[in-house]
Amino acid sequence: MGKPRMDNWTLLFASAAHDSDPGFRESLRSVMQQGLYWAGMIGLVNTFCYVAINVLVLDRPMALTPEPPVEQSVVLLIDDVYMVVVSLLYLLLGWKGCSLRAGRILTALVLLLGGAVMLYDDILYGRTIQSPGFISMIYMVAVIAIPFRPLQVLALGVGIAGIIVSPTLIGAVHMLEHLPVIGVAAALMTGISVLLYNNRWSEYSARRETQKALDEHQLLLNTTQEVGNIGGWQLDLVDDTLSCTRQIYRIYERSPETTITFDTLSAPIRDGANATFRSAVSRCIQTGEPFELELPLDVGRGKWVEVRGSAVRRDGEVVEVAGTLQDVTNRHSMEAELRSGRATIRSLYGAMENLLRARSRADVAVQIERLVRDTLAYPITAIRFFENGILVPVDQSGQVHENGQGSENGSIWPSYHITGDSYVAEAYCTGETLHVRETWIGTPSGTDAPPVRSMVYVPLAGHGVISVGSHEPDGITDLDVQLLEILAGNAAVVLDRTHQVQALVAAKEQAEEANRLKSVFLANMRHEIRTPLTSIIGFAEMIGETQCEDASRGENTDILHFSRLIEKSGKRLFQTLNSVLDFSRLEAGSMPIQPAPVDVCDEVAFVVEEYQEKAGEAGVNLVLDLPATEVDMTVDRGALRRILDSLLSNAVKFTDVDGTVTVRVHTESDNVLIDVEDTGIGIDDAFVPYLFEAFRQESTGVSRDYQGNGLGLAIAHRLAVLMEGRIDVETAKDEGTCFTVVLPRTHAVPVGD
Repeated sequence: MGKPRMDNWTLLFASAAHDSDPGFRESLRSVMQQGLYWAGMIGLVNTFCYVAINVLVLDRPMALTPEPPVEQSVVLLIDDVYMVVVSLLYLLLGWKGCSLRAGRILTALVLLLGGAVMLYDDILYGRTIQSPGFISMIYMVAVIAIPFRPLQVLALGVGIAGIIVSPTLIGAVHMLEHLPVIGVAAALMTGISVLLYNNRWSEYSARRETQKALDEHQLLLNTTQEVGNIGGWQLDLVDDTLSCTRQIYRIYERSPETTITFDTLSAPIRDGANATFRSAVSRCIQTGEPFELELPLDVGRGKWVEVRGSAVRRDGEVVEVAGTLQDVTNRHSMEAELRSGRATIRSLYGAMENLLRARSRADVAVQIERLVRDTLAYPITAIRFFENGILVPVDQSGQVHENGQGSENGSIWPSYHITGDSYVAEAYCTGETLHVRETWIGTPSGTDAPPVRSMVYVPLAGHGVISVGSHEPDGITDLDVQLLEILAGNAAVVLDRTHQVQALVAAKEQAEEANRLKSVFLANMRHEIRTPLTSIIGFAEMIGETQCEDASRGENTDILHFSRLIEKSGKRLFQTLNSVLDFSRLEAGSMPIQPAPVDVCDEVAFVVEEYQEKAGEAGVNLVLDLPATEVDMTVDRGALRRILDSLLSNAVKFTDVDGTVTVRVHTESDNVLIDVEDTGIGIDDAFVPYLFEAFRQESTGVSRDYQGNGLGLAIAHRLAVLMEGRIDVETAKDEGTCFTVVLPRTHAVPVGD
């Protein structure tokens, strides 16, 4: 609980316990000092009035000292001189000032001395000096002796006066005669004391409230400085002194009793920063330019401080430089760590390119080890890959150890089974990083390498585990653990890619082998089937020619019929074989395309002419619609004829008797368009997306309505694409189909081998 509140009246009855309050004591000292001054003034006036009234008005005689027999009406100068001396002493002390203790001791001595003189006079002469001035002076002394108990002192003064005058009845009677004078003096002194207390207590209360507010603000300021680790300094250019707050003493690790000057403030600033600081202060004094510096301080283990300063002007001149000094060691360390971390991240991402270019697991292991060693600066690294349920270590050359042990940086790294009890297996199975901040892994005997004191195990997303160690307890930072996780993530991506690449390489090799076997098969088929098939067709034609004459006479008609069937089927088989071979060459990209200038109208007319007989046999009208002028373009003549042959063959095949097939040529911008339009059976919309796929036909099965191998449109489409063109189709079921070949007019670069 706080101290009890006191007002002006309770002050009059205050006890000695309030002396513990420094502010209260200061207030009492001020009251006592003024009381001494006014007591001296009253004493002088009282003595002067007493002597003047008795001598001038009452015409009483004066004597220096009492000589028996002394008349009661004699004015003794000894007590009046004593009164004047004491009053002058009071005036001097009240004017010059004295401590509360000294004032109390002085007034107590005066009181005792006065009492001793009275008792001596009483014993020596058998009577008491009853000078009212002297008695009022005694009361005045008592009041000043204990100024914060005026009412108690009043009782004390009356008691003392009673004791002094009590030895003789005459003294008591004489005191009663002077009681009005004594009462006036007592009332005057008591009133003055109360007034002094009231005035000083009001001042004390105001000062106390002000001091309380100042103390609160000072506490807040001190707390702020301690929390922010910041202090204030002030360089007085007039007095050439430096003032500092307590926090600067703490920052400089100096005792508050010591003195900090500008030289001692700047002396611990190390390196060239000392000259920089002095130059900034000098420039601030000369020009008023403020400054803000971050300086290294050679105090304790080394600190960094941020110093700010600005000029204080008076009458246009710089008279002070004031500022702050803050300990920013932690911030500087964090910024240094942040810069180091950023540099590490930049280095890591820069070195990550080599990891991303790795083509095998061995390359990945080598790059990880280099990144951890050179970029993150950890000397202990082990990479283990999953092999048949075992995590097998890889040495620095990237080779997996078959015996399950490998040496790295003086340590033996064993293999671990994924079902075993180990950090490596746990990290692999859980897929989570394990950070062992405190451990002890010994090194093989005969080596000088220190033991491993901390480890981190980072999984490689099912491929293995990266183990990184340090010789220091908790020697792997959290930032580096995060970087290792990023590294492991990228390494896992690279390992996935290398696995996929290896699978693709294997598939490519298998495909190349299959393609080689296919090429061998096609070459054999070309030789083993095409050659005898050509002979069969040739012999069938010869038999037919020799039997025509006999058949005209009605002889050997069956032989002629069979020979023509053999010839027809052979040509069909020969055409199928050529289509298969051509399609295989197109798929392999080995079909040669040799563009050359041609007249499209001539080429189209040539192919249409070849199909006139076939169309006539099928009862189909074949119409050719050509422009009046030549249409020149650069195209492979053979490929163009093959495209037209496939389209016309299908148009005639799928057009009923009395139907019409129209072939027209026209141009559009830089393209040449060739339409092959029929009035045949059309194509179902659902089959249109598969129209140009190989071996796909709308009617399938042995009993299908139309014969064919399903390669004609596929070959035509691929040839058009090879010549940088396309084939568009418009069709309607039971109404007909129109194929449009779109080819560029120029095609200068040969395609294929």
